[in-house]
Amino acid sequence: MPHLWLSSVSRHLPLLRWQEFLASQPETLASYSGPAVGGLLNATLGNATELIIAIFALHAGHINVVKASLSGSIIGNLLLVLGPEHCGRRRQT
Repeated sequence: MPHLWLSSVSRHLPLLRWQEFLASQPETLASYSGPAVGGLLNATLGNATELIIAIFALHAGHINVVKASLSGSIIGNLLLVLGPEHCGRRRQT
């Protein structure tokens, strides 16, 4: 049983480095291209995980997995992005 855990960890460690690389690229490109293009790149590459899952799941014929993944992403973004914005907004009197 410990061998399965070690095998799983050793397969996922290289993905951490790849994720770090993907996370830093929009910021680097935004410094050269400006905030509008940088924001677009950040929004696009920020959803790379959902895109990769959707491509592999569609290729395997798992349409329900794609629907669930995209629905969860949309709901998560609505709750985690718009929720704090509305809660933190102070009314100007």
